[in-house]
Amino acid sequence: MITPFHAKYYAHELSRIGGAGFDRLGRALFDACVDLNPHQIESALFALRSPLSKGVLLADEVGLGKTIEAGLVLCQYWAERRRHLLVICPASLRKQWSLELSEKFNLPSMILDAKIYKEQQRNGTPNPFRDNRIIICSMHYAASRAEEIKEIPWNLVVIDEAHKLRNAYRQSNRIGQRIRWGTEDRKKLLLTATPLQNTLMELYGLSTLIDDRLFGEPASFRSQYLNQGGDLSGLRDRLKTFCWRTLRRQVVEYVKFTERRLITRPFKPTEQEHKLYEAVSAYLKRDETYALPSGQKHLLILLVRKVLASSPHAVAGTLEIMRNRLLKLRDEMKVNASPLEMIISGDDIDDDLLDEILEDEEDLLSDESETAQESILDTPIKIDLAKLESEINELDDYIRWARSIGIDTKTKALLKALEIGFEKMTEMGAAGMHNQVCQWAKQPYLNTLLGLLLDRCFRVYLTSDHGNLEAEGCGRPSEGAVADLRGERVRIYPDAALRGKVKERFPAALEWGTVGLPEDYLALLAPARQAFVQEKQRAVSHGGVSVEELIVPLIQIERRGE
Repeated sequence: MITPFHAKYYAHELSRIGGAGFDRLGRALFDACVDLNPHQIESALFALRSPLSKGVLLADEVGLGKTIEAGLVLCQYWAERRRHLLVICPASLRKQWSLELSEKFNLPSMILDAKIYKEQQRNGTPNPFRDNRIIICSMHYAASRAEEIKEIPWNLVVIDEAHKLRNAYRQSNRIGQRIRWGTEDRKKLLLTATPLQNTLMELYGLSTLIDDRLFGEPASFRSQYLNQGGDLSGLRDRLKTFCWRTLRRQVVEYVKFTERRLITRPFKPTEQEHKLYEAVSAYLKRDETYALPSGQKHLLILLVRKVLASSPHAVAGTLEIMRNRLLKLRDEMKVNASPLEMIISGDDIDDDLLDEILEDEEDLLSDESETAQESILDTPIKIDLAKLESEINELDDYIRWARSIGIDTKTKALLKALEIGFEKMTEMGAAGMHNQVCQWAKQPYLNTLLGLLLDRCFRVYLTSDHGNLEAEGCGRPSEGAVADLRGERVRIYPDAALRGKVKERFPAALEWGTVGLPEDYLALLAPARQAFVQEKQRAVSHGGVSVEELIVPLIQIERRGE
């Protein structure tokens, strides 16, 4: 028995949780640290409106904030304590998703990849997808771990850039088929700005991710909507039940869009750059090399070629990974690491480039490829030491060659394009960064102040600041860092082994590349909204999200001629 008071209280709670309309988003909006637009609230409400449906497709045009809309929905699920939440997105968007959920919605998340997965299992977690945080993973990793994903009773699965899975209904589309099977019967929220690109069958493919019974068989869909005299009006009506799309022209009254103008700068590689490209290409064409195992050779060649077309600096980093693997092979006389996994997990390949490569190579997830990858690990092989040493020396030559080129032609063309862009912004009177800084620096007050300080023998430095934020301690590393041991947001180590040792204790920390830093300064960056202080301790630390921002530049100002 309960009292009338408690009966009324529980009835009110039930009606509040099950409410519709704007009230349903009350808790989510209370915690959100973001300026919302009306269309974003409407989209989020549409996703929450049909509790019996298996999911919806949010297809707003580019730049209208689909990530914010999905964040609102995730926040509401979290508030209702339905916390088995999964975000599947391209590899290049994983960090962005984690940052958005943390900073704008105060939601905890974990980026799960092969490295973190193995660490979690070593720590006694049988299925790392079963976590009390929102799980974020790439499409390719989700496909490779479909069995583990299927075990979890997900309350909501968000699939960003869902158009990449538009062919999921085809048996040949292994990634789409695996994700579709792994998330079967789970409620889904699909996000894409381009639900339709070439054919209506792409809409059909997206619908099968939500519910493969929405439109029946592919042949039935074709006969109803694709053939001559197809019922397009009926298709629109059916799409309205699970698809919501907002166009830019519908929101111009309250959303200000920046006009984008394209600048194309042609460039021609130098003779040294061209010779390097030809030399590495000839190396990749060889039938037998220790650096390119036969089971992964096709994908590795594609990956190295695309990096080679990016910049000499990028290819040098990739070749260093291949060389280091051969050095270990020479010392241990067995294969102990997959070159493909080493290159992909490194910092030298841009996630966008990685997405492009893997999107074209779905055979990576086939049984044959997985078997081939497993077969090359921990396997004693016959090694011709003279041939192996020659290949190591050859890779060393390519690395030194690539490093010696310095600033490549492509980068110089980019710098020129930036200069032209700033000039065009100034001509247009745009309040761009360059224009604003110039106007501020020309004000007489600043010049007078600097003159007075220098006259009085002050040393004046120009620096930048990215604000401060409150962070929670994740633990204090005790290993010898080059930087001050009291550093809260970043630690710098002299070698990869020492940094790797600390990384094992802090798996969520980010290993930053050496771009812009000396080669023996290897940075370890604390996770978002965390600091290297005592666990659970609150600290106000620097608000930067990259090493370039955390290591604040200092430029001394002197009088001209001094």
